[in-house]
Amino acid sequence: MATVKIIGICGSVRPGSHNLAMLRAAGTLLPEGASLDIAGLEEVPVFSEVVLKNGFPEGVNRVRDSVAAADDVLFACP
Repeated sequence: MATVKIIGICGSVRPGSHNLAMLRAAGTLLPEGASLDIAGLEEVPVFSEVVLKNGFPEGVNRVRDSVAAADDVLFACP
């Protein structure tokens, strides 16, 4: 069976987030051969052209790399 890699992105960084809890619950319901990794957005800044002039912050690069390596993306947003 092929492995399906899913990256979960939570739109809330609040401790105790219901959206994060839903992503974690979704991870327990995956079929055999699927995996869910949850990307943290704590180090991703709000969009700013000033930030872009200096290149993407490392947190942005980590999330971009995770999304690029995944087969699917699962969003949980407030």
